[in-house]
Amino acid sequence: MPRLYSIIISGFKDTSADTLQGVLALQRTADVSFEVIFLDNTPDGRHAAMARAQFAAAPHGLRTVYLPVPTPGKAAAQNLGLAEARGGCLVFLDDDVLPDAKLVLAYDEGFQNHPCGAIQGRVELLFEQGAQPAPWFNARFRLDLAEMDFGRSIMPFEMGLTGANMAIRADLFTRFGLFDERLGPGRSGTLEDQEYSERIRAGGVVQLFWPAASVRHRIPPARLRVSSFTGIYYDVGFSDFFLSGHHIKGGRLRFTLYTLKQMLRGQPRLLGSALCGRTADLIHAYCDCWRAYGYWRQGMRQLGRGVGASGIR
Repeated sequence: MPRLYSIIISGFKDTSADTLQGVLALQRTADVSFEVIFLDNTPDGRHAAMARAQFAAAPHGLRTVYLPVPTPGKAAAQNLGLAEARGGCLVFLDDDVLPDAKLVLAYDEGFQNHPCGAIQGRVELLFEQGAQPAPWFNARFRLDLAEMDFGRSIMPFEMGLTGANMAIRADLFTRFGLFDERLGPGRSGTLEDQEYSERIRAGGVVQLFWPAASVRHRIPPARLRVSSFTGIYYDVGFSDFFLSGHHIKGGRLRFTLYTLKQMLRGQPRLLGSALCGRTADLIHAYCDCWRAYGYWRQGMRQLGRGVGASGIR
């Protein structure tokens, strides 16, 4: 029997159609095969006709699963997909990536040749519709758009994994549990992949960066605007509240003063960058303020629900 991989896609964006088409065309061999689980995470199931039409034309013998998941939340959708998966390793892809034809074969090579429990594949940024990065668009902003492109394999890989293109052994979900459904797109906005990566690393799981397992991440012009990055950082702050283990004590005023203190720490850097004309540093500092604001907003929401000194994780 060939080694089976389960490819799981939580589809919300309209780019899901191209991602799914690319996945169905991936190469298989006598030793390595895969199945495709497509989770329609739109409220109206608008991807149903597209997915079923593509599955009807899928290669012979390829198992496909379409599952509508109308409740918002990528992490919750992926957890439902896990229940359908039969593969020994699970490949998670975002709904706006274009996979290399040898993606599954490359992941299999990585798992077969390295004692690791999870693999981060290469994520190359693909600028579309004439998008041109501004001069301030540096390496940190590239990471914010999920770029993972380090030119060589790295093990142990100590950065957080990104769900744009990652693979995890199936048995780890039995050992360490499922994705945190409070996090990620449709809920807090982000960090569901990073949280899981940190959880299994803390449990002793070795992770590998394997550039041969590659996808291209589609970036339209709108995602290169400063307003797009402030949204990313707001979501990070919003999500980070859950992960900080912060205990809310003293009510709204004390929590607001605590958050303001964190925000003001970055103001000298912001002012210095503005005076020196360092545009990238200035935008980073501005985005960090939005991260603190997102953190504060989530804390205030929890206080509004009556959560007090017992704390929130």
